[in-house]
Amino acid sequence: MSENLAYIESGIWIAKGIGEKDKFYLNSNIFINDNIETGKLKGIVSLISLMEAIDVIRARITSKTDRTILNGMNEKRRVEYLKGHTDEKIRILLRYLRTKEAENKILFADFTIVDLNKIYVNSFNYLRHYFGNIPFYYKCGKCWKDFPHYEYKGIGNIDVLHALLAKEYFCNLFITTDRDFRDLQGSPYFPDLQFEVISPTT
Repeated sequence: MSENLAYIESGIWIAKGIGEKDKFYLNSNIFINDNIETGKLKGIVSLISLMEAIDVIRARITSKTDRTILNGMNEKRRVEYLKGHTDEKIRILLRYLRTKEAENKILFADFTIVDLNKIYVNSFNYLRHYFGNIPFYYKCGKCWKDFPHYEYKGIGNIDVLHALLAKEYFCNLFITTDRDFRDLQGSPYFPDLQFEVISPTT
């Protein structure tokens, strides 16, 4: 295909949905403004990426909301409060994506044109020969307390599935915030797919 297509993975849409509090927001926005908004690239959005983004936005808003705000509420009120904030963020993100679709700057991937069973089998076969890295850490990655432990770092089934979808949709570029995707660069499974990792703002 002559058109430059970029598969935009969920991390970019998570940053867009969360907004300025997300560490990838600034650089993700720069990429979108320089490439998608200008028409230099057309973005491909899969429903899997979108569902992942919605799940993470919900979880992130819940975990990052100031505890003192929620402590004075009963369970029902907490749910209403967090659901309201989450729904608003998701509405804004979906409105943006629909606008860009109408402007022909992004396409929502159509699952009816790909063989999903073949993609799942290929994902499984790829990971039979891949495990990732096992670095040693002194701190917990979530709470940052001292906790000497080994940790798995690398791609998983859903990650490979994203890359295989990008290949099926004839994408030239795969845009992500996840450094683990670098492990796929140069793989014979993805000879024509360039993986670009968006860095967090320091």
